[in-house]
Amino acid sequence: KAFHVSLSENMIQISVHSYLFNRIRTFDTSRIGPIPIVPVLFTQGINEMQTLANVASRVSDTTGSIMQREINTDSLATVKGYWKTMISSLPPTTSSLPQAKLDIVAVNSLILKLEDAVAKTQNHSKDVDILVLSGDVVRALRGGRVTFCKSGKDRTAMSVTLEQARIVKQYENKVSNDIYDDLILENANLYRAFGARLSVAEKNVGRPLYSFNGLQLQFLPKVYRPPQSTIQDMMLSMKARDS
Repeated sequence: KAFHVSLSENMIQISVHSYLFNRIRTFDTSRIGPIPIVPVLFTQGINEMQTLANVASRVSDTTGSIMQREINTDSLATVKGYWKTMISSLPPTTSSLPQAKLDIVAVNSLILKLEDAVAKTQNHSKDVDILVLSGDVVRALRGGRVTFCKSGKDRTAMSVTLEQARIVKQYENKVSNDIYDDLILENANLYRAFGARLSVAEKNVGRPLYSFNGLQLQFLPKVYRPPQSTIQDMMLSMKARDS
């Protein structure tokens, strides 16, 4: 059957190839049927507008800062509750189910790091660890995830390419928790300059350039700064502001 997705009220139906369906059925027939989704959202601003919001929040706690903190705190609680439930239902390590291969110690460690990152957001700083660690946690829990900003092409591109570079290093058995690792940043910038992300920008705004200028780059955390050759000049960025 051809791949098909249908949405009815709050139920999403996704067709799968018979080969995959049969593989699922051989593991556990009780797993055939509705799969509950546990949605969470982690948010952290990284551009110049977040810098202004952070400055303002030092004078008086602004609504935006409060909302961001509450969203992350609530999502962390949901993740911890999900993991607690998941642990209680994990199959024995001798099972052939993928869940049996979960590294409980590693997941606990990641969740503790994410908890620390969420706590740091109360200091009104750009703690980008929350973006990196939330992705690591979801992946460790075998979850699905998306990354997005307002336009879905600039800050999103910086985040996705950073994640790609980290995953490549992990597959090379050179695991590093330091997102400021020189090799990770070097690879991320290669993806930003020569990967598919500039094509995404061009399809959206007609220019194969990210919608940052040199001044805006200074407000971005180091790991989210693209090469100078991929950004707009000051005049173009002011004339064709789109993100």
